[in-house]
Amino acid sequence: MAAPGQTGGFLADLEPGKYFLVSPVGDEGQLPHHVQGMTNEVTVA
Repeated sequence: MAAPGQTGGFLADLEPGKYFLVSPVGDEGQLPHHVQGMTNEVTVA
């Protein structure tokens, strides 16, 4: 995880296909990020 204002990342060795990414993080008292639209689809060739 990255602190506010910073960036982070990860490295994954994935098989070819489509993957759906979601952010399970949520700010206290608010909906989780994925419910607010922080999702993405990635295609690995």
